[in-house]
Amino acid sequence: MKKIVGVIVSLCICLVVEAQIYIKSTEQQFIEDVVKSGLFISKQSFQICDRETGELFGLNGKKEFGVQYSIGVKIPDGIVLTDKAVRPWLYNNKFGKYRQKYDPVFYQATFSEMTDKVKYDSLDYTLAELDGVVDTTIYKFSSGTFDGNGFALDGTIGKKEGWIVWITAKKDHDFEQSANLNYTIYRKTITIDVDKQPFDISKPNLEQNILGGIYVVPVYTKIGVIEFRLCGIVSLVDDGWKIYCPFVGMKGEEASDEAPGDTEVGSDEPSELTPVKDMGKEKAKDKKKKKK
Repeated sequence: MKKIVGVIVSLCICLVVEAQIYIKSTEQQFIEDVVKSGLFISKQSFQICDRETGELFGLNGKKEFGVQYSIGVKIPDGIVLTDKAVRPWLYNNKFGKYRQKYDPVFYQATFSEMTDKVKYDSLDYTLAELDGVVDTTIYKFSSGTFDGNGFALDGTIGKKEGWIVWITAKKDHDFEQSANLNYTIYRKTITIDVDKQPFDISKPNLEQNILGGIYVVPVYTKIGVIEFRLCGIVSLVDDGWKIYCPFVGMKGEEASDEAPGDTEVGSDEPSELTPVKDMGKEKAKDKKKKKK
């Protein structure tokens, strides 16, 4: 009889554990499905311009010198981008040795929805009209690309019981083939005060590369209807992850404009540079102005 009772108890424990795993998985999938449509992949490319001649260069036979992929967020009146999309050359390993003689110039800004099959289309915004909601970290732009669709914003202060959505990709992920990324979601309670930001957070122990994240809070708009509002942006600053809640007017820390590993270019023209004029492009007429 004792053996039978023991078996029954063991079965009950197993069922409870399985139920908890199932509930957690279902909850994460629900949040993932809701927030996924409010995100996109930003692809920002740039060229470099010779300060003396105004000649534009790509790299290794390409029109662009470098490309950065990052996470963008849709909001009702535009988009939110991180520094990788606004100053992509600072995150490019090759640019450091050219910065003494060349200026970076924006080439193309495109985006893809978070889908299995990637499809990059033009991202409509004006770089000169940026709103640095967190200086040199997070930027807001007006854009009509998504027809006003996106996250409603939570700009209120006080206690928030929300979710951190970490966005990750495999280390060998090819953004030219797929924009279907992975999500790791955790509960997180924070108390927002204008003078007490940003919030330091620990990154999850994952084998994949972390691309960024968002902090969303559930709001019951009516019976049976939950709306996830964008409250914060998760960003990497000085090797540490932080939640910025910029929609309450907070100003963030300034990042250094210096790229690591800068070395001066020698007098000989590096062979890896590709003159853009040889690929059907004209010289830059305004080499100081950086436009999309």
